[in-house]
Amino acid sequence: MDPPAIQGEYITIFPGETLYIEAEETDTKPINFVQVKEISNPSKTIIFRFWQEPDAKTPRMMLEVTNPFSKPLRYNLFMMDTFKYNLYKTSSCPVSGKIFEMWGDTIFQLLFENLRFVQEGESMSCVE
Repeated sequence: MDPPAIQGEYITIFPGETLYIEAEETDTKPINFVQVKEISNPSKTIIFRFWQEPDAKTPRMMLEVTNPFSKPLRYNLFMMDTFKYNLYKTSSCPVSGKIFEMWGDTIFQLLFENLRFVQEGESMSCVE
């Protein structure tokens, strides 16, 4: 059995999964994460979709994140490799609406931490 997608302030996702995570919006971050089976509150549901492109000649892992909130969402992102199951920090970009990210390595799992909103005056650049 897979571990739960939400573990405190952490969210994990495996290839082939789509997660619907409801959260409350505060001034600085989303809180009170709850995984739901379907979207019933679109204005408070963050969507995480992670998959491997089946027709790619080399490994191509894709991540789609949809942010329903009025402020851009930022998070720290870690990937787990398929060989030693180590976590490696990787870059992530703020999400206003929807974003796609792609990697050329096979990834066993992604871990999101420190979900927060970009504050006024803060850079919108991608960070590691």
